[in-house]
Amino acid sequence: MEEAYAQALWRMVENGMDHRKAVTALRDILQSHGRTALLPRVAKAFERIAEREAKRTDIVLTVAREADERRAHTQVKEALSELQIDSKSLKTRVDPTIVGGWRLEGNGVLVDASYKKALLDMYNRAIQ
Repeated sequence: MEEAYAQALWRMVENGMDHRKAVTALRDILQSHGRTALLPRVAKAFERIAEREAKRTDIVLTVAREADERRAHTQVKEALSELQIDSKSLKTRVDPTIVGGWRLEGNGVLVDASYKKALLDMYNRAIQ
């Protein structure tokens, strides 16, 4: 039930309704039906929808260290132009597990130029 309310709230906000008005309208509807106890569960479901949509639409550049960010931005420009993605919409994340290099993820595309990938490839070739 809360998933349906969360999806309706997402659609209202996505269609241009002010987020405050949308939440107020949802709260009023839940109060009129005596279901205000659903509000926290609707909020959690809305959060899950927002995370899923962000993963689907966001373009994320992952680097191993903050110091690598500038170099990665210059190297990733070519990949962004091939994918027809504006570099302004690029979000940067630091993940030390990739050891070095960078990873570009988003819109169903993964460009992996990380050292972790190269190291795992070498390891897999060595053990086979």
